[in-house]
Amino acid sequence: MSISISWHGLATCTITGPGVTIITDPAPPTAGLKAKRLSGDVVLASTPAAAVGSVRGTGEAGPFVITGPGEYEVKGAFIYGAAAAAPTATPAPTVYRIELDHVAVVYLGLLNAPLGDVHASLLERTDVLILPVGGGRALTAAQAKAVIASVEPRVVVPIHYGLPGLKLPLEPLAKACATLGLTVSETVPKLKVSRKDLPADSLRLVVVEPT
Repeated sequence: MSISISWHGLATCTITGPGVTIITDPAPPTAGLKAKRLSGDVVLASTPAAAVGSVRGTGEAGPFVITGPGEYEVKGAFIYGAAAAAPTATPAPTVYRIELDHVAVVYLGLLNAPLGDVHASLLERTDVLILPVGGGRALTAAQAKAVIASVEPRVVVPIHYGLPGLKLPLEPLAKACATLGLTVSETVPKLKVSRKDLPADSLRLVVVEPT
C-alpha cells in the first residue's frame, strides 16, 4: 500500500491514501490558477482564506472540513492540527500532521513564521514535509531552509512558489532551491510514498508538477 500526493499550485494539494482523499487549502478562483474542481473526504484549511466551499464531497455528504487545531480521525487518517506563531495580529495559521498508511506527512501550508518548540511532538519522525518556499503570505526559502534543518524529514515537497499566470509575486522554484542549498532528486506528476520505500538516511527533494 502507498499514499500519493498531487499539487495544484499555491498550497493546494491532494493527499490520497487507502479509502480517503484529503484536500489542502483550496485556492480561490482569483488566484490566477487554472480552474480545477476537486473532490475529497477531508478539507484542511491552514487559514480562514482557504476556499473550502469549492471542494465536493466523495459521497452524498460534503467533505469533513478542518479549519483549526485539534485531533481528528477520518476514514483511517489521523490528523493533528496546531496553531503556529503569527508575526502580526492576523490569526495564526494551523499546521497539520497526517498519519496515513504508516506514513507521517507534515503539511505546513501557509505557515509564515518560524516554528516554535510547541510543535516538537507534531514534527517528530516526519517522513514527508510539504513545505512552502516562495514567500508571499508563507515562508520564504531562507525560512524554509531553517525548518528543514529543524524537522529533518526524509522527503521534502516544495509548494507555494511562482508559476506562470499566478497573480501572486512568489519566488520561482529554481531560486528557492538555490537558497535551500538542495538539488532536486526527482520531478514527478504525482508522488507515491510507501513506508518501505522511504530513504533511510538521506534527504530527498521531490518536485511534484502542478496539475
